[in-house]
Formats: sequence, structure tokens, C-alpha cells
Amino acid sequence: MKKTGEETWVTPRKRTLMFKTARRRYGQVQPGIKMGPFILRLPLVHHPLELSELFQGIIMTATGLGLVALLEDLFGIPYEAALTIIIVQQLGYYLHQFLGDTTISGWLTPAVPLIMTFIARYPAGPERLQAYIALQLVVGLIFIIFGLSGMANKMMKIVPESLKAGLIIGAALSVLMGEYGITPAGLLFKDYFYVLVIGVPLVLFLIYSDRVSSRIKERPSGFLAKLSRYGIVPSLLLVMFLAFVTGEAKLTGIQFGFFLPQFGHVIREWSLFSLGMPKLEMFVSSVPIALAAYIMAFGETVLAAETVEDAAKCRPDEEIGFSTGRLNLITGIRNIIHALIAPNGGLAGPNWAAMTMVIARRYEQGKDSMYTLIGGAASFNIMRVIMMTFLPLVTFILPFRVPILCILMVLQGFAGFSLGFKIANDRMKRTVAGLIGVVLAFYGASWAILVGIFLSLTMEHRPAKNPLKNNPESVGGAE
Repeated sequence: MKKTGEETWVTPRKRTLMFKTARRRYGQVQPGIKMGPFILRLPLVHHPLELSELFQGIIMTATGLGLVALLEDLFGIPYEAALTIIIVQQLGYYLHQFLGDTTISGWLTPAVPLIMTFIARYPAGPERLQAYIALQLVVGLIFIIFGLSGMANKMMKIVPESLKAGLIIGAALSVLMGEYGITPAGLLFKDYFYVLVIGVPLVLFLIYSDRVSSRIKERPSGFLAKLSRYGIVPSLLLVMFLAFVTGEAKLTGIQFGFFLPQFGHVIREWSLFSLGMPKLEMFVSSVPIALAAYIMAFGETVLAAETVEDAAKCRPDEEIGFSTGRLNLITGIRNIIHALIAPNGGLAGPNWAAMTMVIARRYEQGKDSMYTLIGGAASFNIMRVIMMTFLPLVTFILPFRVPILCILMVLQGFAGFSLGFKIANDRMKRTVAGLIGVVLAFYGASWAILVGIFLSLTMEHRPAKNPLKNNPESVGGAE
């Protein structure tokens, strides 16, 4: 820290890239331009670029390219247009830091099975893409309305925990049973059998095993601990290697130079402006899916808030200024942008929990590790945008896009089970959540929500309101 008169400045480490305008006083918010609910921040001018996060952005490019396969498969969007849409998506991730939010966002992965179930009602082609656009517009409006009104917390208090858990469990069950799952009908079994029988168990072991997590805790400076800082990328590299050595995926010619995004082509051929406004029926039928998606997204919002708040406790030198309302607004804006000009197939979600946590953990180590949280998050996302145009990396990863997508979906499925049963924290809630999940997987979100409300009202215990309710000896618990 540097003291000038009565002002105490936080000084960065030497290898932090920033102008003097990005310095802050001890305990204050990082500089920026206040614009209503947003705080506009420019790289170097208002926040530094962190070298470690720039490097992580290079490595994590592989995860974004997984959506190329989804766009090709669901909508028949050609590779160049799909890659352009993914670049727009990456720019949307950086929009969070540009407008003052510290979260690393992502696609709304838990909702992908619901999306696929919904659009499968419509024939492949323009009509299916219109249906998806209608869904994304509704989701965007829900995020914006709740972000402006502050209704998000109130809504989540009303929604029963068993219904929240059931929707997440049902989406997890759907993805494991679907085209990108682990059943004989899925792509893994049909085209990537070795990835299924060898890669999937290894990846699940590395990510979920108690033995691995215990080893990381025992040796925080060891090889596994260092590997864990890069989230799921080591697992994806393992899958790529396995697919290559077994011949299930083959490297194509590596191209050099940079990819020039085809924004004009995407708007002319694949946007709302070229396809026309979706039918009213598409909007109406998308509402239950949109509400279910928002309920799932709320869990991600809560996790983002908890992660940032925990990090803030370790760093009294900076006031982070996290806002769930701003997070909702930016997520809604991203969905609207995609719906209008670049439908991305996976909806825009508020939080990529794994990477938000990875960056927050390094931020907690002090200003010499990361000067400001928003600088670390921005550095990560800026580099990912750049790397999406870097043809040597893109053309190396693209032959593996289908197994990468399948692995991401399988991991999301298992994560959904874990999170769902954690939210449903007693026997009856778990029973109700399991039933809701089965209904969702086989009959869709509308029936799942109706059945969930009915089961929650009729089966779950609700203590009667009486003067003795705070006396543990007089009132029995649910379990």
C-alpha cells in the first residue's frame, strides 16, 4: 500500500497490467463510471489485466466450443455461423465485467435438456429456431423484470424447495437419458464408445471422488491441487486424448491466422430479423420452460453471491459491490441480444460456478495474487473472446466438439443430482423432488410444475402457527 497525505492507495504487483487510473483507495470500490444500476469499466483504465487469468482463458476456450456441436445438431447452423454465434456469446460473458459485475457467467446448462425437449416439438429448420428464439426472449424478460423489481428473492421464498430440487433432478435425468447422455440411444454409445466406458468414469472420478478432493486438501501445493485450478479443462483434455488414440475422433488440418466472425451472415440467415417474429403459440408454450429455467438459474445466482461474499471477507482492501439485481439485468440483456441476433442454443445463465469459484479463491490470497476481483474475471473473459478467433486453437479443438459436449452434459447431469438432493434436505422433500424429476423427464416442465405444487402442498409438513412454535420441546420437527 502507498500512503499519500491522508489517502491510502492499494498498489499492484509489478506484473499487473494497468494504468494509474485503475488504482483504488484502501477499502473502496474499484474505479468506474456509474450508469444507473451499472458501473462501466474499461480494461486497463478501470481495472487491470491479470496474467494468470489471461492464461486460464486460453485453456478454457475448449468448453465454449462445445456449443458449436449443439447449434449444428439442433438447428442445422453451419460451422462458420455457429462459431460466430459462440463469439457473440463470449462477448456477452465479458459484458458482465464491462457493466460492473464480477461473476464469470456461462450458458444455462441445467436447462439444456428442457430446451431440447421443448424445441423437439417443432420440425427442424426455421420453425424450430423460431421456437427457441421465443423461449430466449421470454427468459430474458423474466430476468430483466426480476432484476428491476427485486422480485427474485420473494419468488424464491415462495417456490417450495422440493420443486426447485425436482426441476434440477428432472433436467439431470433428461440429459443422462437423452442424445448426449449415457444410454444406448446416445451419441456416446453409438459413436464414442471408448469415451463412454473409459473416459466418463475417469472424468467423474477426477471431479467427484472424495479421494481426489482429500488429496487436494492434504497437499494444497501438489500436482492435483494445481490441476484443479483449471476446473474441468484437464478432464476435457483427457477425453480429447482418448478419442484421438482410439480413432473415435481424428485431427483435421490445422489452420493458421484468425477467424473473421460472420456477423452479417448470421443476422441475415439465422436471426429474428431474417426468420420473423415467432408465433404467439410459441411464446405461450415457452412460459413453463422459461419459469423452470429461471428457478434453476436462481440457484446459480445464490451461489455467485455466496462465492463473492466469502471472497470479500478475505480482502478488506476492496469493496466489491456485488448486486444480484445487476446480475439479473445483465443476464436478461444477454438473452435478449442472443434472441434478436445470435440464438445460442443454451440460454444465457448468470454464473459458471466452477470458474467463479476458481478465480475467487485466487483473489482471496491477497492483492499480490490478484489486484481486484473484477480484473481477474475480465481478463479471463477477454482472452476467451480473442482465442475464439485464433484458428490454430479452434481448428485443433473442433474435431472433438461432440465428445466434449457429451462430457459437459454428463457432468451437468451428475452435478444436477448432487445439487438437487442437497436442496431437498429431508426425506419427504427428497421423495417429492424425485417424483417431480421423473414427471419432468417423461412429461415436460408444465406437468412437473403442476405436480410439484400439488405434491408439496399435500405431502410436505408445514408447522402450524402457534405461540409454542419456537419451543423445541412442544413442537416436533419434520424429520
